[in-house]
Amino acid sequence: MNPYAIFLPVMLPLPMVAVGLVVWFIVTVRALTGQPLTMKFLYLALSVRFMANFLHTYTAYPLIAGQSINSLLGLAIIVSGLLLSRNHLIRYRAFLPVLVFIGVMIFSALYNNSTSGLLNALLRQALFIVVAISFVRVLDSDPRDGSFPPRLLSIFAAPIVMQVMSLVFNIRNTLTESDGSESFIGGYLHEGVFSVLLLCGLSITVLSRGMPWRRATLYATIFFIAIVFANYRTVLLASVPIMAGHLLIGSGQGFKADMAVLVRILVGVATVVIGILLFTFLAQRLTDIATAASDISSLFKPPELFDSQDRKLFSGRILIWSDYVFTTISGSMSHILIGFGPDAWEGTFAKYAHNVYVSYIYEFGFIGVAAHLMVTVSFFWMAISTKHSRRWAVVACHIGYSMVSLGTMPTVTIEGVILYATICGYTLYYRLASKQRTPFLLAENARHFASRARRGKLRFS
Repeated sequence: MNPYAIFLPVMLPLPMVAVGLVVWFIVTVRALTGQPLTMKFLYLALSVRFMANFLHTYTAYPLIAGQSINSLLGLAIIVSGLLLSRNHLIRYRAFLPVLVFIGVMIFSALYNNSTSGLLNALLRQALFIVVAISFVRVLDSDPRDGSFPPRLLSIFAAPIVMQVMSLVFNIRNTLTESDGSESFIGGYLHEGVFSVLLLCGLSITVLSRGMPWRRATLYATIFFIAIVFANYRTVLLASVPIMAGHLLIGSGQGFKADMAVLVRILVGVATVVIGILLFTFLAQRLTDIATAASDISSLFKPPELFDSQDRKLFSGRILIWSDYVFTTISGSMSHILIGFGPDAWEGTFAKYAHNVYVSYIYEFGFIGVAAHLMVTVSFFWMAISTKHSRRWAVVACHIGYSMVSLGTMPTVTIEGVILYATICGYTLYYRLASKQRTPFLLAENARHFASRARRGKLRFS
């Protein structure tokens, strides 16, 4: 390994990384003081994973039995989460579609003798379940939802500090996008993954009900601006409905009906103006959308029929999707139905599919895509049908995640899995909370609440 790799242009110099690590350590100690075990797990699971990718030159390097530090950290998070959530793994019927999808995944792997990719695929699904359950447990531990959001959002302090340093010192990433676009990601692994990290912070901000609207707007604006500078088109577009929902719908909460209408009108006008300025600024990067929409039917063709102009659309994504789909439908009926196995694209295609559904067509066939759609539709329906006051925020976040899934592959990165687990954790909690008749959903939190009250340590902010 090159000892000077940390000084590559896409990386921050080591002293700046050290500053970020110090910020992370101070914030972590402050955030976790006096918190329950589940909160400590959730905070450390997210923050340790996020910080590890700022040192990806070292943490992605094979260390033991071909496994990197990142891999070992991920395994430790999953095992710890399963141990902490073991009494809750079969509590929620909402995860039945996930289990069905896991079953299809296992069957596809065994049928295709593709067990090498099965372990990683199963670990990602396990991570999704334990993080979602952890969010339910932590949200239920604070009935007023006051101290939890600011503490959890402090996870993102160090990543944003790192990005700010890359802005101040003009350290840009220009190596991963074919269109020559530049991004400021503070030395993170990839601008797409870093943008998903920021989108997770934005989602937590708008989903949490304990913060005043003005404070939440400040935090959401910081995350949105950070996403703009990260400059990953798919995530930037996905953040628009989340921000719009927060500004247009959330702005009226806490006001009387007539005043709420006025506030929403004013905020709506400001949102439109900002949106026009943003799209004008990014017009060059968004022209592909208009080009593809004008003649979308002509793009469904074998990859060898693509001309030079078609190959450039969406940074080559249309060509990649065509290659995946036509390779699948050119195979046997079994491959069309159950695919070639989890992560089978590795070693077959030069690039990952940049689309969850296209990739799953190849990996798990149309049955697997149907099973995955059952997962996403079930949680989306849960978000739409809940009677909770935060329904609009949950729906907006699901829409944003769906847009991410259409333009990249959040399901194959830990950050992407955490993002969707966060949204689904909030979705499940708000669905359950809208029907609960007691202060707590879980007996463990009621006992913890009573114990702290007896000791005189009960505090909410």
